[in-house]
Amino acid sequence: MNLSSIMDFHNDGSPFDSEKNYNYTHFNDYLVHKSKQLYENKNWFLTQKEIEGIKKCQNFIEDDFFCNSLESSLVNIKKIDEVKIELNKLKSLLEDETEISDFSSIINTISNLIKELEVYEYHHFLEEIVENKLKEINSSSSNKKEIIELINIISSFSPLNYLIEIAKIRNKKEKTFFLFDLDATLFDNSPRVHKIINDFIKSFSDKYPEEIEKMKKIKRKDIVWGMKNILSDFGIDIKNEAFMSDVIKFWYLRFFSNSYIIDTPLKGSVDFIKKLEQTGTQIVYLTGRFESMREGTSRNIKEYGFPLDKNGTNLVLKPHNKIEDHVFKHTAMEDMRKFGNLIAGFDNEPINVNIFKQHFETSHIFFLETNHSPNPPNLIKNIHTIRNFVI
Repeated sequence: MNLSSIMDFHNDGSPFDSEKNYNYTHFNDYLVHKSKQLYENKNWFLTQKEIEGIKKCQNFIEDDFFCNSLESSLVNIKKIDEVKIELNKLKSLLEDETEISDFSSIINTISNLIKELEVYEYHHFLEEIVENKLKEINSSSSNKKEIIELINIISSFSPLNYLIEIAKIRNKKEKTFFLFDLDATLFDNSPRVHKIINDFIKSFSDKYPEEIEKMKKIKRKDIVWGMKNILSDFGIDIKNEAFMSDVIKFWYLRFFSNSYIIDTPLKGSVDFIKKLEQTGTQIVYLTGRFESMREGTSRNIKEYGFPLDKNGTNLVLKPHNKIEDHVFKHTAMEDMRKFGNLIAGFDNEPINVNIFKQHFETSHIFFLETNHSPNPPNLIKNIHTIRNFVI
C-alpha cells in the first residue's frame, strides 16, 4: 500500500470533527438520560446553542425539570465567567512590576474563588491541584511566577489540562497510569472503514451496479458506527441478503486485519498523550481489537509517537474474536492494577466506561462522544463526557 493511497483516506475529513447537531426531532431514551445525567453531575459546559436545540426536541417539550435544569446551567456558566474575571485581575496585578507586599492575601483570594466554583463539574480536580500547588508556594516574591502559572491552570477550565497537573502531583508519590481504548477513542478509524468501502466498490462494481453507484457517494465524514447504518444512510437496501452478505464478509476480513489499520489520532490526542508522558505516568491501551492485530496496531501507535513498551505490555488486546468487548474489558480490570493507581480512563462505549467506573470508583472516567454501538446502557453516576482531546 503506497503513501498516496493511504493519504486519500486521511484527507476526506473526519466524522468526529463536525459540531454535534442537537436539533433533533426526537431523542431516544439513552440521550434523554445522558443529558439529564450531565446536569446532575453539574456539567455546566452545555453551550447556549445546544441548550436551545435540546429544548426544541419533542421529548423535552413538557419536561419542566430538564428545561429548568438547563436554564440553571446558564447561571452557573455566568459564575465561572465571574471567577475568570477575578483571576485575570489577580494575574494582571502579579504581572505588574509594582512590588507586592502581601502575597498571602492573593493566595487566600485564589482559595476563596475556588470555593465559589463548587457547582463546577471538575471542582474536585481544582481542589486537588490548588491544595498541592499552594503548599509549594510561600509568601516570597520569588514565587510570583508560580502563582501566575497556577492562575493560568485554573483559568483554562480544561479537564484534560487539570488531569495533566494531577498526574504531575500524584506521580511524585505513587505509580500511576491512564487507560485508553483505541477505536473511536484515541484513534479515528474512519479512514480504515472508508478504504474498505472503496475497495469493495472496485471489487463488486459489476455484480452490484445499483448499490455501487450509491456507495460511491460515501465520504469519510459520513462514516458512522456499523456498515448497515452507513449504507442505509445512502438509501441502499440492507435487506438485500446477497449484497449484505458480501459486504459484511468483505468488511470483516479487512477491518480486523493488520494491513488496513491506517487510523488517525482523534483530535488533540497526540498533544495530550505527549504531555501526560512527560509527567512520568504510564499510558496503557485496552482495546477490543484481536491479538492477531498487534502488528498493525503497534505500527499505528508508533507512527504517531504514542508510547509503547518494547515488549508491548502496555498494549492489551482481546485474545480472540469469540469474546465480546465488554466481557473482555470486565475480566481485564483487575489485571490493570499492576500498572499502578488509575488516574483516568477513556472509552467511547457507555457499557465500557460503566465497567471502568465500577472497578475504579475513585478514578476519573470519561465517555468519548464520538460513536458507539446501538442500544447502549445509561451512563452511571460521575462519568464525564468529552468529544475529543483538545486541551
